[in-house]
Amino acid sequence: MQQKKINKLKDIHMVIPAGTAIQNARTSSQGDTYTRDGYHLEQTYGRFTAACVWFEKLFGKDVRKIKLISQKKSRINKLKLLK
Repeated sequence: MQQKKINKLKDIHMVIPAGTAIQNARTSSQGDTYTRDGYHLEQTYGRFTAACVWFEKLFGKDVRKIKLISQKKSRINKLKLLK
């Protein structure tokens, strides 16, 4: 229903379903803890979940396939970039 309404609007080029991701996450073992007060995202995994949706939608990459590096390695890479 919502998708049909959105498709009729000419000025909208992309919908980022962060709310849907939060609702789906609430069905996980963490339950209804993704917001601080029912409206504002919890500051760690609530915001992280929304950020992952934004990243995937904007860059077209699956965040589950991104290789994480340690902060130490990250600092070393930043230093290399500065040289």
